[in-house]
Amino acid sequence: MALRYAILGLVAQALVSALRIKAPGSDLSARLAFGSMTAVSMGLLYWAEGHLSSAVAAAVIMTEPQFVVLLAHYLVAGERITGRTLAAMACGFTGVLLLIVDRPLQGGSAGMATLGALAVTLSALVGALNRVQGKGLVARLPPLLMLRDTGWIVAGLAAIGSLLLERHRAMVFRADAIAAFVYLGLVASAGASGLYLVLLRRYRVTSLAYLQFVTALVGIGTGVLLGRERLGGSSAAGAALDDAGLVVLLRRV
Repeated sequence: MALRYAILGLVAQALVSALRIKAPGSDLSARLAFGSMTAVSMGLLYWAEGHLSSAVAAAVIMTEPQFVVLLAHYLVAGERITGRTLAAMACGFTGVLLLIVDRPLQGGSAGMATLGALAVTLSALVGALNRVQGKGLVARLPPLLMLRDTGWIVAGLAAIGSLLLERHRAMVFRADAIAAFVYLGLVASAGASGLYLVLLRRYRVTSLAYLQFVTALVGIGTGVLLGRERLGGSSAAGAALDDAGLVVLLRRV
């Protein structure tokens, strides 16, 4: 996680320097909060991945769009909850409950699987708060500046956490591991996050939150097709309910 976001910080820093973008001091606390919440959200998700299959973790993280809708109703002007939105949220939360019930699929103890599912849900909540806060920040700050700050803050906090909590774990820099964090840093963090912040200036945060469903479905598909993971009946039903919520939300858009 630290290596992934260090790459984001380096890329964004190079672009900020090349374009001579200046950081306003008045928004320093908000920028620090935005980066710190990203670190908490991603840290919980990374930890949970050690106790859940990627397919189930991806399905549970689909609660994030629903949290965004709920928070934006109170915190963002012009983004109100409708009856259609409530129906979609009900489908999603029911799906999450079914996914948590299907614990034997996780490969670890039932207790750790439950903690992993709760950690992903908390990650989704913190991530939703982060997205809602980001909606206000992009109106005042350049997206590249936000990316740079996020990269350095998350990389620093993750590195400190690793030194404190994971010193007993050996680090082995295999080619596939290096390729993974380089891809995540350049494509998932710098590319996708940068595009998201640009779009966030023009579109509602609740509309863009729906993209999380696509990410989750890709996670489920890759886990099953490439990771040889299997979904039981409860997990499949939970994913189907989350998909039903996506359909309802898209019809609203």
